Amino acid sequence: MALKAREGIKLDPAWLDRAVERFKSEYDPRYGGFGDAPKFPRPSQPLMLLRHAHRTGDQDAINMVLYTCDKMAAGGMYDQIGGGFARYSVDAKWLVPHFEKMLYDNALLIDAYARAWLDTQDPLYAAVVEETIGWIDREMTAPCGSFYAALDADSEGEEGQYYVWTPEQVDSVLGPSLARELRAAYNITGEGNFEQGKSNPALVEADFVVRVKLADARRQLREYREAERVPPGKDTKINNAWNSMMIRALADAGFY
Repeated sequence: MALKAREGIKLDPAWLDRAVERFKSEYDPRYGGFGDAPKFPRPSQPLMLLRHAHRTGDQDAINMVLYTCDKMAAGGMYDQIGGGFARYSVDAKWLVPHFEKMLYDNALLIDAYARAWLDTQDPLYAAVVEETIGWIDREMTAPCGSFYAALDADSEGEEGQYYVWTPEQVDSVLGPSLARELRAAYNITGEGNFEQGKSNPALVEADFVVRVKLADARRQLREYREAERVPPGKDTKINNAWNSMMIRALADAGFY
């Protein structure tokens, strides 16, 4: 049954203001983001808050968005080795994700970080956009140029197996000196922050200089896991709506 538009309705900016207040009431001032664990990135909310701030000059809204972007970019929900975001974090700190990666999430997050960069010129946001697009290009692009739908959380029957590390594994790839530096920066310890003494890389301090300094080390780890580990399963459906979201995000990022 077709829906008919009601006549005589006028859009009222006050509706947007009420939505903003609702979003602000859900904001986590300690770790960023909106809502409790499990914590989803909800990129439509930061995007809406940025548009609201441009309309009203609301600096609090901007600060919430930028702090959330900083915390997500430093955390383990973001793939620090290969780029791209997992679907959500099981904890409030963005540390341990459900490792599934979805095309639509990453399309909206590329858009959010590109717009954050446009407002601030912060190189961290540009790096997240570039690394996420790099992951899309390497792992999610079909031969025809369209984009696949998702990557599974599991490989070899275990969630996160493709993404987590022990200190010994890092040492074997990078050598002791460089490995020691990366392990300290990305919290890869003998105790681990995941299961069975394994660690999901996450920055101890959200320091862009450290990310740049260790960029080649991260590349080496990415190339190792691509060559030596069994990748997660891939949903190769071509979803037109999700593809449209990604194409728009890529176009906007390139324009900015």
